[in-house]
Amino acid sequence: MFKIAIASLIFLCAFAITKTETTDPNIEDFLKTFVKERDCSKISLSGNLFSFKSDKDVDSEIELFQLYIFNEKDPLKDKDVKEISKMIKNYNLELLNMIKSKDSNVEIYIKEKNDIIDDVFMLVSGKEDGILFHAKGKLRYKDLQKLNIDFDGSEELKNYKKQ
Repeated sequence: MFKIAIASLIFLCAFAITKTETTDPNIEDFLKTFVKERDCSKISLSGNLFSFKSDKDVDSEIELFQLYIFNEKDPLKDKDVKEISKMIKNYNLELLNMIKSKDSNVEIYIKEKNDIIDDVFMLVSGKEDGILFHAKGKLRYKDLQKLNIDFDGSEELKNYKKQ
């Protein structure tokens, strides 16, 4: 479970973080409200906090990322997963990959426009824990293929091409 969380952070560190202002309801607002009273580890970064570019040809940018890790004190319950699924549908996120195992489910969603991924959302749900991850920005497919990340679903993300 925590390998996925660490892989998510490594994934984000490959791009620059830049800030944009939005006033429309969005995924980050949903997540802030969803976890407001929850007992979970919360990491939410936005703005020009740091810049990591492993390659001068990287054009992708991350404006914001949010990572929420739930544990046995306050796990993601079935009703939480249903609420998150409703949000996924409302924001027109497209399922990229779903991995089911005995103990947990991993779902990776994206929202793209003109061959640029605007949002990446990951839901990891288990019996006693869970992870919610969201990255917003401008992720270009050519840059994703250069990343050296390894987690269930990473190959699908790197090789995804809209049909």
